[in-house]
Amino acid sequence: MNSATVEFDCPVCGSNNFAEVYPDTPGATLPEFGYDFGPRNCAHCRVVRCRECSHGYCTPRHPDMFRNYVDVEDSACLKNQTQRTATAVLVVKKISEFKGSGRLLDIGCSTGDFLNVAKETFPVEGQVTFNVGGRRGPA
Repeated sequence: MNSATVEFDCPVCGSNNFAEVYPDTPGATLPEFGYDFGPRNCAHCRVVRCRECSHGYCTPRHPDMFRNYVDVEDSACLKNQTQRTATAVLVVKKISEFKGSGRLLDIGCSTGDFLNVAKETFPVEGQVTFNVGGRRGPA
């Protein structure tokens, strides 16, 4: 990738011993951020798997890439709350079959619909890095 990118060690175990899973596609430019799903939206950073702990992650990448997600709105998604909630009910039921108790963490929880359903069964926390429909998602 270009000089604006930085190599990252494994965020789980700190190792820099990894194997490439998928090569990068954006080349010298960052992918476009949004929900149009054109060729530049489907570009991705190199995906690697840590040889020490097997965690998959992207490296190299732009150190502030998350900032590109600020104020990205998916208006089609916002119209489908009923469907997302129905799906969340099924997912929480399936999780409960395997893990009947404990805490649930949702990273990238978007509108928070899944967390709103899951909190009836589990103590939940979630983190988003962008605005959802002009409001900040749950944290």
